[in-house]
Amino acid sequence: MRRIGFLVMLLLGQAAHAADVPRDAVGGVAWAVVAASRLNAREEPSTDAAVAFKIPRGTPVAVVEELGQPANIDGAEDSWTFVAVEQCADDDCTRLRAGWVADSWLAYQERFEPLEEWRDGAISGNDGERDFSYRIGADGSFEYATPPCDGEGCELFAPFDGCREEEFREGDECVGRGDLYRYRSLVWARGYGYLFVDGAGNLCSVHSERDGAPRMCDR
Repeated sequence: MRRIGFLVMLLLGQAAHAADVPRDAVGGVAWAVVAASRLNAREEPSTDAAVAFKIPRGTPVAVVEELGQPANIDGAEDSWTFVAVEQCADDDCTRLRAGWVADSWLAYQERFEPLEEWRDGAISGNDGERDFSYRIGADGSFEYATPPCDGEGCELFAPFDGCREEEFREGDECVGRGDLYRYRSLVWARGYGYLFVDGAGNLCSVHSERDGAPRMCDR
């Protein structure tokens, strides 16, 4: 099960009413991405509990505790998971907002399955570091191209001629290849840390960084 040992001990006896967690307690936990359009985060693991806040699709969450017990949530068999989001719960931001959510709407990497069909031929955007362009085949395979890193913070790219280790140089571009995977409405370019969040017909990239925790790119 995904949980923080000392934090679970801290929450015992009060988890049913927990609404935030210490910020420094979520550094080494598993992360997932919300797959629902707006996921209810409740104060207690019950559909009768008040909704503390809603989490938009594509938001990364730290998985603090999993009950792992079957529960009927909004008419479907599911289970409750306690998650934290990178939103400050106090003025000093020493604590993060947290709540109980339906586990099936959390997209862990292992829940993604190969995508065998894709209708859009190309996607362009920015991952927070560089502009990129994805060329996607009808079978769900992809190739992306992006300019080499040539600004500040490019030390890690230097041994590979301005490209990432998994990329290769092709003319004036860095190119990478792979296959797409899907869980519910989320599409993941596996191996390159990007998710494409399918919402209202628009696609936005998400880039994985520390401990596999993704962050939203600028929309």
